[in-house]
Amino acid sequence: MPSELNEEDILICCALRFDGYQYNNDHDVNVEALIHEFFETGQWQGTDAECLSAFFHLQRSLFKWGLVYEPRHGRYWRAFRALFLRLYDVDIPIQYQLSSEYSRWMLNFQPRLDECVAIVRQVHERTAYDDQAKPQF
Repeated sequence: MPSELNEEDILICCALRFDGYQYNNDHDVNVEALIHEFFETGQWQGTDAECLSAFFHLQRSLFKWGLVYEPRHGRYWRAFRALFLRLYDVDIPIQYQLSSEYSRWMLNFQPRLDECVAIVRQVHERTAYDDQAKPQF
């Protein structure tokens, strides 16, 4: 179990415990539309599974793909943190668990869930988001 928790590790592991690729193959979720609806309304409108898929894809984009240069005060980070705060305690169906990250989440973060949520919530609430950032998704 990590002795010191940090927001990035919490967010990454929480998002990657769900296999968004497999879920999208099975259900054809329009992740982009979900994200843009959040930008318009400030609310996540999809089911938990659809939102988990969006959470997974935002993680991939923010840490590996086209959104790696998105500022931490940008709207994609606002969406990403808001998804964490909605989904951190949602059960992941076994067929969509990414085993290594799911196990890591359950071992290292789940026992300290209150601390994890407090860390992300504190960053989220203290961030002055710039929702004028240009979409790059």
